[in-house]
Amino acid sequence: MGMGIILFFLMTGTTVICSIHNEKDIQPVQDPIPQNAEEPKPIRLVRKKRMWILVPFSIVEEEECDYPKFAVKINHQDTKDQIIKFKISGPGVDMPPEMGLFKLEKDNDLVITRKVDREKVKEFKVKVDAMNNGNIVSKSMTFHVKVKDINDNKPTFNQSFYTVNVPENTLVGKKFFKVNVTDADEENNPNSQVSYRLDPHAQSSEYFSLDEFGSMSLKRCLDYEKVKSYTIIVHANDHGSPKLSSSATVNIIVKAANKHLPVFTETSFTAKVSENDTNVVIRRLSVTDADLPHTPAWRAKYSIVEGNEGGYYKIETDAKSNDGILTLIKHLDFEAGHQNQLKITVENEEPFRTCLPTSRRGDEFARVAVIVNDMNDAPVVNPPEIRIVKMEGLSPGNELVTFTATDPDTLFKNKIRFVIAYDPDGWVTVDEETGIVTNVQKLDRESPYVKDDIYKVIVHAVDDAAPPLTGTGILNILLRDVNDHKPYLISSYKEMCDEGDMRQVILTAADNDMPPYSSPFTFELLDDEHNAKEKWKLGKTTDNTVEFMRMSEVPIGNYTIFLNVRDQQGLSKRNFLNLRVCHCDDKNACPDAMQPTARLASHAIIVLFVGFLLLLISLLCLLIFMNKEHFKPQKSYQEPKGSLKEYNEEGGIPVDNFDSEYHNRKQLETFFQQNIELHNNMDGVNYKPHSYLCEVEDRTVLHLNCLNEAESVVESNYLDNTGSSFAPLANVSQQYIKC
Repeated sequence: MGMGIILFFLMTGTTVICSIHNEKDIQPVQDPIPQNAEEPKPIRLVRKKRMWILVPFSIVEEEECDYPKFAVKINHQDTKDQIIKFKISGPGVDMPPEMGLFKLEKDNDLVITRKVDREKVKEFKVKVDAMNNGNIVSKSMTFHVKVKDINDNKPTFNQSFYTVNVPENTLVGKKFFKVNVTDADEENNPNSQVSYRLDPHAQSSEYFSLDEFGSMSLKRCLDYEKVKSYTIIVHANDHGSPKLSSSATVNIIVKAANKHLPVFTETSFTAKVSENDTNVVIRRLSVTDADLPHTPAWRAKYSIVEGNEGGYYKIETDAKSNDGILTLIKHLDFEAGHQNQLKITVENEEPFRTCLPTSRRGDEFARVAVIVNDMNDAPVVNPPEIRIVKMEGLSPGNELVTFTATDPDTLFKNKIRFVIAYDPDGWVTVDEETGIVTNVQKLDRESPYVKDDIYKVIVHAVDDAAPPLTGTGILNILLRDVNDHKPYLISSYKEMCDEGDMRQVILTAADNDMPPYSSPFTFELLDDEHNAKEKWKLGKTTDNTVEFMRMSEVPIGNYTIFLNVRDQQGLSKRNFLNLRVCHCDDKNACPDAMQPTARLASHAIIVLFVGFLLLLISLLCLLIFMNKEHFKPQKSYQEPKGSLKEYNEEGGIPVDNFDSEYHNRKQLETFFQQNIELHNNMDGVNYKPHSYLCEVEDRTVLHLNCLNEAESVVESNYLDNTGSSFAPLANVSQQYIKC
């Protein structure tokens, strides 16, 4: 045949496909290999006709119709000599998704069993095989079934309610927010294309606009003081048929921002200060600001841009009133200028910005004239600090330096005198009128008040104002050293073993002078009556050390060796070394090594203590004996009523009895001191006047037997020796005496 034409007619919506084959078309094919064949057959050229015709088709999602619905008829060209059966497989048939959606009827019709959602599956690939007795007789064919989209999804906002904070000074036309909308329908399809719009009837439409991409911007400036929030309804529409839409609410919160500049209430201020004032508030500057109070947009920040090159002023902000507090932090000099001009600017903590891009801020400033009043100034010592170099040991009476002082005042001229304010060692004096400093003592570099070879003196220049003011001058005296100290051994006691390796010791010398009047030292061993050079010698030396060595065995004991130590300038001193030679222990040290010291032995202390105790006992016994002799009581008599009687207490206080118990040293000392003071004031019997019973009146007197009496014997003649002055009284009293 010249050409073969095969026509397949499909159902409604299918396409008629014409396939033209040429019988002369020859292509190499390989016969099907039997399943049990071991070797492939050779390739031969045969005439081959196409078996399948690919017929693509599509289905509409969510289609409302009677199911099952015919989709396409499956056919095969080579069915004359074979019984062909068809088999379908793959997604939508025996595999997910939508398993069982496609079904093959007996007459080889492929049908759809139910509705399908394109948002779940966009396309199916159905595989078709031709089978003969269970064997595949032809290459498989695949149907690409596309699911057509319909506008069944509306645009969806990712949020139904938005809250957006917008500063009130946001620039007009600037995009500040974007809504997020998605549509599940097919992309690049009118069903998924979205347009945005605002509610045209809302008041917010005057201030806000929305572009085609959902970005929101300002059309007019916001004003926090007028409107603090806006509620906007945003609509989103797709372009499908029919059109679907949704909406969301946007709540816009207007935030206060710095869109108003602070303005000075006055642009010119005046302040007065005294030239000696420091850390005083000289002026408060006030501003007004239309922004929200106590916010960064309202709080003022002041700066001194002119007139404060010397750093005399500072300005701070009062947190409550927002005023600028201008403070003088360093004293001014009237002589340097009677008036200062300050230029002060103000801004806010938050940078100023307006909503209109063409607006520009202007400089806001005020001027402050500071008038300086003249005051008495302290004298100025010139130069304020002087350093001189002197040799130590300088004799008194030398002029060291002359201080000069001037009074900087132009209106008030005062007389100036000089005084010494600080001279810890009393080295110098200063002439009150001329300021000449003279030393009154010898300069000594080794003084404890000399630090790093410098002795410091402070001189004050004092004026005669009321109150007087003082200027200060400092004199630093750098002392050069002289060779006024001799070298000496730092330690004059050493120990050495009588045997072993410890045959030498290291001696170290020092000198209170500075180089070149100190080290390196020269050491010399001095001979004496004990022939020291025959037993000892000096070894290696350094700047300030020398090896002291024994030349032979020496007996154990203590030795005194004399050495001469000489400094660089030849000034020397005779030094002695106390050397102890002993049997050393394992650590090469004397086991009971003890440097000789001037102290008493324990037995000597005991002897002294016993002697002192015996002395105390002797003194105590002597004191007791003297008390007994001195306080021997007078005879006492019993007497009748109304007569004179001699009482034991007329001779002084009773004698204390000695307590034989032991007392500590402090008690004994107190006892001795009290008795010594008592007896120093006594002169025999301390007789004091007494009142007696009236001799003419017979009264009952108290019985006096309770008094302590030395003797109980009453002598009858104890009134015979009373004297002429007491004779009448004695005669009257005798009639009462009972013998």
